[in-house]
Amino acid sequence: MVKGRKADKRSRLAGERFGLAVNIFTSSFEAVIAMPRWGHFVCYDDLKQIRRWATLGLPLKRVDQVAAFFGLEAQAFIDPRVDENDLTGALYRLKQKVIDAGKKTIVLKRIDPPPAFSYPGGFVPTELGGTFKAFMADRLQGFCGRRFVFDAVDEFIKNNGDGNGYFLITGDPGIGKSALMAKLVSKHEYLHHFNIGLQAINTPKHFLENICAQLIGRYNLPYSSLPSDATRDGAVFNRLLIEAAGKVNPGEKLVIAIDALDEVASSGDMDANLLYLPPSLPKGVFIVATSRRLKEMPLLATNMTAFDLEANSPANREDAAVYIHSHMKEAAMREAVAGWEVDETTFIDAMVEKSEGNFMYLRHILPAVRAGEFRAGGLSHLPQGLLNYYRHHWKTMRGKDENRFDTLYQPVVCILAAVKEAVSLDQIHNFTGIDPSAIQKVIHRWWEFLQTETRQEAGTILYRVYHTLFQEFLYQEVEPGLKPYHRMIAEYYLGMIDMAADEDPGSE
Repeated sequence: MVKGRKADKRSRLAGERFGLAVNIFTSSFEAVIAMPRWGHFVCYDDLKQIRRWATLGLPLKRVDQVAAFFGLEAQAFIDPRVDENDLTGALYRLKQKVIDAGKKTIVLKRIDPPPAFSYPGGFVPTELGGTFKAFMADRLQGFCGRRFVFDAVDEFIKNNGDGNGYFLITGDPGIGKSALMAKLVSKHEYLHHFNIGLQAINTPKHFLENICAQLIGRYNLPYSSLPSDATRDGAVFNRLLIEAAGKVNPGEKLVIAIDALDEVASSGDMDANLLYLPPSLPKGVFIVATSRRLKEMPLLATNMTAFDLEANSPANREDAAVYIHSHMKEAAMREAVAGWEVDETTFIDAMVEKSEGNFMYLRHILPAVRAGEFRAGGLSHLPQGLLNYYRHHWKTMRGKDENRFDTLYQPVVCILAAVKEAVSLDQIHNFTGIDPSAIQKVIHRWWEFLQTETRQEAGTILYRVYHTLFQEFLYQEVEPGLKPYHRMIAEYYLGMIDMAADEDPGSE
């Protein structure tokens, strides 16, 4: 038996993950131990002690049994390298298997730790560092290919005759621009900023505070703190760029990676560049950025190279095929494909065509195929393109129970699309009035469209819509402008203000 401090750490981690698993399976310790599976695997029913496991630690002698109850190997509970998002997703999938099959036992699932990911954010402000780390880690899951883009970026930086400039990568939503940027930052440790519209991290102020702090820290510039006028306009940023460029070692480059210029909120100055970026950069300074294709890009630069990530280009289609092939390693996927009586090559070719080279489509459709959701049809029944997948899924879910969908599923999903930050079950309840246990069921059913975050100080799990294109689908096709849901949010906060005024004696 493992003893001492290491055992304590593993026990506490297992306890935290046990609490997470209970919350996902039933939200109740009583309900968990009442399940026949609990008696079959764990054979321990001291409710008072079981409650304490989640906060004080799960006894290591019980880890194997408890993990098996949830259909997992013990390693998923005690190995800190296993990503919590991976664990959460596995728990939701395993719960559905238990519900669908009603089985006493299910096949144990091993969750392999993701590849080592060391976030290069030493000088990123604390309020952004955690978000960027989670954002990058998520985008790097299953990452493959993109060599043709990396080669183009490297060639621009290393052999650029002007010795500076902008390299702008454009492409359709869902083609993998953010994943590409996350890989560049992870590989080269570039200074970086991710504009995340869904979390309202997309203003010039966010960018200037973040990048100026990184320039000061990385290049040891003579400032004890961020200059007070650093976010007023681009003057301080430009000065810091010049100072940092003067400290770059011979043969090295100063590179800043900026993701999603299309999600940047306007500064209000119509004549200014996006994020107050300078039109010309100091010698040795490069900016690599991504954006959707825009009719007009509010970015004027004296030296800018555009690289279009074309969905139907041979290189992009080849990367899509490699991505699909990587999922064929799973037995469940091979079994699902075999059920259609097609070989692996035929399946991969068809999926490339159906995806239209869009990796977000593949991120959604491949797990659905593996889970047998299209078993009754075949390759010809798969929706064509990402937007059609969203339409298909929405229509299918509503068709199962229209009343339940309209009163439960749609309000919760649309509220998550309307909010500008990740929110907890309690916050969703406050906005919608729906019982938290019912909200948890909605989150389980719509897991593939959501992303989780954990608020460290309280251990609270937060939820938000994963991708902007799904938000736009809801905004444009389901409920124009999401107006009823913005109204729900506003009414809740107005009610809180009225309540506070009623409780304040000085307001009379």
